[in-house]
Amino acid sequence: MAGAMLLRGEDYDAGTSRDEAAGQIPSAMREVYEIVCVTEGGADYWVEDQSYKLRAGDILLVPAGVMVGASLKQRGCPFERHGIWMSRRFLTFLKLQDDDADYAFTRSTGEGRYLLRLPADIFEGMEGGFETLVAECRSDKLNAELSTKAMLNALIVQINRVVKNLDEEVLLAGTQNRLAPVLTHIHSHCTESLTVEGLAKQFGYSSSHLAHSFKKQMGTSLYHYVLLRRLQIGREAMLNGVPVKEAYQKCGFGDYAGFYRAFTKEYGISPQQYKKKNQ
Repeated sequence: MAGAMLLRGEDYDAGTSRDEAAGQIPSAMREVYEIVCVTEGGADYWVEDQSYKLRAGDILLVPAGVMVGASLKQRGCPFERHGIWMSRRFLTFLKLQDDDADYAFTRSTGEGRYLLRLPADIFEGMEGGFETLVAECRSDKLNAELSTKAMLNALIVQINRVVKNLDEEVLLAGTQNRLAPVLTHIHSHCTESLTVEGLAKQFGYSSSHLAHSFKKQMGTSLYHYVLLRRLQIGREAMLNGVPVKEAYQKCGFGDYAGFYRAFTKEYGISPQQYKKKNQ
């Protein structure tokens, strides 16, 4: 790792997104670390079982390995944000240089608080850093690789210091999802046999109401959500040294063939290719 080539577009990237039509972004498991800087409008985001109403001036810290979804509900009200994406490999490389390089992510994950809401003057200064980084990431000028890495490192340091030095309220918890008890149970028991009917009976819903509510709030079916959770456990197992053909035993699949099919369909690469890419 000490001599790794960290490449823009492969290990880190930045860009600006703008949505104007109301709609839902389906839930997905984040494979990378993500920082979302909202510059205009707003949207409902959820991270794990926390729901947030994002507005301009907010920064959302999304660690790798968590479930995220969003919905834009107001038509004609643009939702614009800058995004930074960093691979696990990139953060590991930074931690080899400074063990606290992921301070903000570590703290937000440990506290279950993913929203960074800053005083206006601090945010304005930081917003300029996002804009400059996005522009440089799209550039093909001389030394763009060196420049983007330096800018990204500086922005990470700035965020870490803000989270470290400001009072505890700078990191905000969201509103607990109404389905939080169901989600908590799935998180703890996703390697076991789970069905809509069984969960509905356990938590006092009808099967149809639970299925509809889950799809509406989470942007995906309960079945698919459980599948994503299982595959995430399998991915983490492989990254932690479990042989590929034994990972299925950690995540609730009956055999490797079933794990292979589900993994390949969901991520577009085989478990072997995934492990090789992320080692």
